[in-house]
Amino acid sequence: MKRRFCAILAAAMMACCASASADAVDLLKPIWMQMMSDSGSSGSEKVGEATVTCGDERLTVEHYGVLLQNEYAAEAYVYAVLRNTSGQRLPIQSIQMTVKNGSGRALHEERYVSHLPGVVEPNGTLLVSEWMYDFTKDIGKVASIDITVETDTRAYERWNRLDGVRAWQEGQYLYVELTNTTEETLFGAVCGATLETADGQILDMMLQSSYETMDVGIAPKSTVVWRKRLEDGATLKLGADTVCEAWAYRVETY
Repeated sequence: MKRRFCAILAAAMMACCASASADAVDLLKPIWMQMMSDSGSSGSEKVGEATVTCGDERLTVEHYGVLLQNEYAAEAYVYAVLRNTSGQRLPIQSIQMTVKNGSGRALHEERYVSHLPGVVEPNGTLLVSEWMYDFTKDIGKVASIDITVETDTRAYERWNRLDGVRAWQEGQYLYVELTNTTEETLFGAVCGATLETADGQILDMMLQSSYETMDVGIAPKSTVVWRKRLEDGATLKLGADTVCEAWAYRVETY
């Protein structure tokens, strides 16, 4: 009886030690590994389940991408490429986004959405990007995102399209390279780029502000490279078939 009790006691002590050792190993893990272990599956991220539309008949949505996330906070990444089919120049005053549920009821609004360029020429493209981080409703109800575009009566800037630009994805970054192909120093160069799947779903987007580059000059025949770290949701969808596209403009004020 005594031997049996000792054997049971020894087994219990070994189990406790093993558990303690496992806990100690967990404590030694980097914090990001602990967070991934605790989070379980990545079911909190939904890519492409919501649609993106534009009520403005002058613009057509060609490609878009939506990442809905509700793990630590309700947030959304929304990207879209629109085509100006109006035959007229469109000076962009502001862009808004309205998030709706399946029955069309508004759940959330963003009034100042990032975009490029500031003036869209006929048949030109308009890049739209927004990170929504202060949702007050259940993000699981999101069914669509409506884009509203307000234009001005006249243009106060000219956005001239530039050659010599390319984009590529490497590791966790989206890169854009611009070469000044002119014979003079280039000021006010602004770039944008998209990272898409083969079927046209936008995974990530880079947009520069003209305020950041207005007084930055690129010498003739010189090259400058910008990069943007990809969002976590984009890295989960990366594959050999991803496609990058780039745009570059020179902004001139009248």
